[in-house]
Amino acid sequence: MQHSGVTTSHDSERFGIRSFFRLFKSGRWLLGTAIMVIAVTAGVLSLALAPVMVVQPVGAISLAVSVLIARFARGLVFKRRVYTAVLLCVAGVAGFVGVSSLFAVSRVRFGAEALPMVWVSAALLTITVVGRLVQRRPHQLFNVISAAILFACVATNTHVCASQFLAGGLPAVTWSNLLCVAACGGIGSWFVQAGYASGPPEIVIAGLTVIDPIVAVILGVVVLEEAAAAPLWVPVIMVAAGLVACLGVIVLARFHPDVLERRERDESAQSPTSQRA
Repeated sequence: MQHSGVTTSHDSERFGIRSFFRLFKSGRWLLGTAIMVIAVTAGVLSLALAPVMVVQPVGAISLAVSVLIARFARGLVFKRRVYTAVLLCVAGVAGFVGVSSLFAVSRVRFGAEALPMVWVSAALLTITVVGRLVQRRPHQLFNVISAAILFACVATNTHVCASQFLAGGLPAVTWSNLLCVAACGGIGSWFVQAGYASGPPEIVIAGLTVIDPIVAVILGVVVLEEAAAAPLWVPVIMVAAGLVACLGVIVLARFHPDVLERRERDESAQSPTSQRA
């Protein structure tokens, strides 16, 4: 719904601040946003009760659902490569869930213990924003990867704040982590809409359901030490599963019908120019 709202109210691949605020006039986009808010609420409750390593990867099922919706609602015809890409994404993320759920351990971090997640989030936020500013027309994958990285920061900081709240109430919440949730969530949402404006929705969803959980798991392992008790073979399997899932995203971004159609359109538009030259 958000992709439909973006494409109907925005006729260019360039997506700016004005384009973002124009979306609030689209009823279809607002309905999609309302559904997303419900999903985010469910995610927050899950992150309050379980480690990031277990919660974040579960969303990979939405990629398969989005492909089915595109097949029947939009009438797209997918080739075998696209279905293979979806299978790689789901299988890779499933490997993440299966391994991480066996060894993930979560503990509440209060005060200064929660600050490393703030510094990491601030660094990633700066990198993505600067990367966007130095590009005139960023590729859809850049917008998607940036959104996924920032949403991983949102999930990890949300887990920190929610577990603090359940353990000690509002006074126990580290407000700098809460600020990271707001900042990364707001700018990450802008990257999502920019991704919708520059390509098919299935690629956006693939990034958010594959790259987001991979980054979130890395943050959970490295910053929150959720896998401190895991044996050495666990990171090896997780890296392998992550590479499989990322390969699926790359294949989907390369062979999606909308991408192929846009590529042919660009090539045909350039051919008269080359003939005149």
